Amino acid sequence: MNAEAQPADDGDPSEMPIVQDVLTQAYRYLQRIIGVIALALPPVAYLGDRIIDHHELRGSISSYYYGRTGGWFVGSLCALAVFFLSYDYRPRPGHDADNKLSNIASVTAAGVALFPTSEDGRHAAGGSLRVSYVHLGCAAILFACLAVFSLYHFTRADSDSEIGRAWGWRRIYRDPPALALPGKKPLRNRIHRGCGWLIVGALAAVPINNALHWELLFWLESVAVWAFGFSWLVKSHWIAAFNDPEPSASQTVLPI
Repeated sequence: MNAEAQPADDGDPSEMPIVQDVLTQAYRYLQRIIGVIALALPPVAYLGDRIIDHHELRGSISSYYYGRTGGWFVGSLCALAVFFLSYDYRPRPGHDADNKLSNIASVTAAGVALFPTSEDGRHAAGGSLRVSYVHLGCAAILFACLAVFSLYHFTRADSDSEIGRAWGWRRIYRDPPALALPGKKPLRNRIHRGCGWLIVGALAAVPINNALHWELLFWLESVAVWAFGFSWLVKSHWIAAFNDPEPSASQTVLPI
């Protein structure tokens, strides 16, 4: 239900700080789950396959679909899809873009899991090749969504700020000089931008890797996944070094 659709006199205004605090904790919990799943995906996929079947490093994270840890790969992507879908509600105005982006991320994460890459790699043909194209397209869109989350949405300070709105997409590079950001928000924004640009750089390096046959795809994907996961953990306020002191109940607002 959209927040604007609720009756204006619904609920006791004195309870709003409590409701906001509950929503804050709920979103932080979702962000932490998403971050942990992302950070764990590459090492668990590799180590499980290595320990059980003594298999050498596969060409990509997606290729672990065909190994002993294929269930972990599919389960992780499906879990991310569910959590992204659960992330599409915000009680503040101005977050419609976040909702749409999380829905796209949910669909594409499910697509990566359900449409596997080809086991034959460069020799794929027919239906296997077509399915692998769907997989590749979903993966590219998913990583692009994750980069936008880190570069644009996580660096937002105040969606109602005239300065913030005027600055627009320029905040993917830096914060508006005229906007005084509170506490450690500038530090968190630098981390989000660093993670976002790591994702962009890893994506840009994939076609170069494929053209030159460097066989670094697993590591490029891992860098992108780890950057995404770390950015979401910072956003969730799970890492104390990057957090501000917790506000009192009467001051609690959704984290920025």
